[in-house]
Amino acid sequence: MQSGTRQKAVDPRPARTRAAIYAAVAELTREPGQDISVNAIIRASGVSRGSFYGHFTGLDDLLVAMLSDAYRDIAAMYSAAGTADPAQAARHSQEQLVAFISDRRAFLRASLDWPVGSRAHEVIIQAYAEGVHDAIETRGDAVPAGVDIDDVALFIAGGAVAVLTRWIREGNETVPQSVMVDRLLAVMPDWLVGRS
Repeated sequence: MQSGTRQKAVDPRPARTRAAIYAAVAELTREPGQDISVNAIIRASGVSRGSFYGHFTGLDDLLVAMLSDAYRDIAAMYSAAGTADPAQAARHSQEQLVAFISDRRAFLRASLDWPVGSRAHEVIIQAYAEGVHDAIETRGDAVPAGVDIDDVALFIAGGAVAVLTRWIREGNETVPQSVMVDRLLAVMPDWLVGRS
């Protein structure tokens, strides 16, 4: 018998359950006027109420998790793109973010009227800031001397969340996705988004 520690296999069920819940939210938001409640989500996802609440404490917790996961995935794509074309990587990351938000607009719009605590808002901004922080680090020597990366990342994230929140309230018809991407990129530092 071999000595050492046995590694426990990772159970794929929690990831599948989470993915089913996320997919149900995306599906429900495609149809205007659709009820977006825990009941509607569990019906559309096929998961039990207990399973839903085993993953999320409620809709606000689901919101924070969805956005945090999206920010992390988008940041990973940005980092994987490397520094060969920072302008293209920045544009692509913002296109992914805006598309994600647009595809879930009804859910996100409804969330703006929930009594969500300021802690949830802070967690959403912090999750976005972590991705921005990683993006800043990939810029290496392009980052101006003396710039506090944490402060810049938090500043960009807070501003972007505010701009995106306004866009969600205005509606997709008012401002097209491509214009929203341009607006987000326009307020970011030149050295971050690869503008000369």
